Amino acid sequence: MYWKKEDPDLVRILDIGITSDNVRPTVPYQEKVRKYDVDSVRKFALEVSGLDSVWVGALIINWRGAIAQDTKHFMKGVINTRDWAILSLRTLQYGVYSYDFRNKTTCTVEPINEVDW
Repeated sequence: MYWKKEDPDLVRILDIGITSDNVRPTVPYQEKVRKYDVDSVRKFALEVSGLDSVWVGALIINWRGAIAQDTKHFMKGVINTRDWAILSLRTLQYGVYSYDFRNKTTCTVEPINEVDW
């Protein structure tokens, strides 16, 4: 959940999703919205924040740093152009880090010739 003093009547419920290249970004965005746009979550957000209005959305970005347009519309006025660029860059950096980490920590074991039972 996110709210700020400049928007005193609005709380945003946001879930983050990192996708692959072969997924249209609107699909995971809508799936996240459907998952969290339920009465119990809305009620909880209103009780915790003390605000009057709830928006439900998602931050969907693919592993190469491309951000979904739905996400940009949902977070308009909250995240500026510079911050979107930093978010994309960080996604790329941590993707490379994760790939490198996996390659350095995963070993390959050759199969052992077992004796016939």
